[in-house]
Amino acid sequence: MGGLHKIYRKFSHPWRQTLRNRFLDYLRYNAPGWLSVLLFRPFYFYAVPNAQPEPVFVYTMGKVGTTSVEAALVRSSFPFVFNFHRINDFRVPSLAAKELRKVNRRQIWLKRWGYPWVLENKSVKVVTMVRDPIERLLSLYMYNYESLTGKRTDAARINYLLRDFYKVFEVEYAHSLVPGEFFANEIQKHLGIDIFETSFPVEKGWQVIERDNISLLVMKLEIPDEEKSAALQSWLGSNVSIKIERINTSADNGYGGLYKAFKQQARIPRQYAEHMYLSNFMKHFYSDVERQAFQRRWEKQFDDTMILPEFLQAKLKKYHPKVC
Repeated sequence: MGGLHKIYRKFSHPWRQTLRNRFLDYLRYNAPGWLSVLLFRPFYFYAVPNAQPEPVFVYTMGKVGTTSVEAALVRSSFPFVFNFHRINDFRVPSLAAKELRKVNRRQIWLKRWGYPWVLENKSVKVVTMVRDPIERLLSLYMYNYESLTGKRTDAARINYLLRDFYKVFEVEYAHSLVPGEFFANEIQKHLGIDIFETSFPVEKGWQVIERDNISLLVMKLEIPDEEKSAALQSWLGSNVSIKIERINTSADNGYGGLYKAFKQQARIPRQYAEHMYLSNFMKHFYSDVERQAFQRRWEKQFDDTMILPEFLQAKLKKYHPKVC
C-alpha cells in the first residue's frame, strides 16, 4: 500500500497544483471583485503554507519592471504573487479600455478589503523598484496614452504623441511623476517603512529592509537582470533558479519603433528634470556618476519654456527636496 500511496502522490500533486494555480488566476484576473474578496482569506492565504512560505507582493510604481519580476516568480513556482501599484488609488480611469476598467474595478475590491488585511496580519515578502525618472516618465506616458487621451496608441502618429505629452504635467495623472509620493503615501503608510532611514548601497543596487512581519526588497531597475534574479533568489531563500526576462516593454506592446522616435524627440521640462536629479530621492538611490549620466542622456531634450503647474511644483518640493 505504501508503494501505491507514493504513486498516487506523484501523479496527483501536479494535477492538484495546476488546478489550484488556475483557480488562483481566475480569482485574480477574471472573477468579480466581491468574489475575490470573499475567498481572499480562506483560499489565498490559508493555502499559502502548502505552496510557498509567504505570499509575495510586487508593490511598485508603474513601469519599473513590475511585470517582469512577477512573471519570473510565477515561472519559478511561486503561485502566490500579487502585482499592484497603489493601495490608496480607488479610481477607475474613465477613458481606459473596457477590459482595463474591469481589472481596475476588481483591484479596487482587493485594495480596499484584501491587501491591507494581509499586510497587517501575515508575514509577507514585498518587492519594490526604482528607475531613472525621465526614462520611466516617457515609458509610462506611452503605456497609458490611451487611458490619458482616449486615443489608440497603435494608431497614434508621432506628432500627436509629442503634442499630447504636455498633458502629463497638467492633470491628476501627474502623481505618477513624483516617485517620492509613492514611497511616502504607499510604502511608508502601508508597510511602516521609511526608506530614507537606512542608507542604500548604490553600487550593489538592492537592499532588504525588515520591519515586523514585512520583508521589503528594494531594487534599481538599472542593475543587470542577472543581479536582480540573484537578489530575488537570495532574499526568498529559493533552491529554484529565478530568471528575470524583460516583458511588457514598448517593443512587446507593438509600438517599439514609434516609442523610439518619441523618446528621441520628446521635450522634457528642464524645471522638472533638474529638480529631480538634484533631489534627496535620486541621491539616496543613485551615485553622482549615475545621476550625471542620466542628465547628459536627456539634456539636449530639456525645454526651458515649459513651466510646471503650481500643484506639481509643490509636490516636487514636498516629496523631492533638493540636496545641493
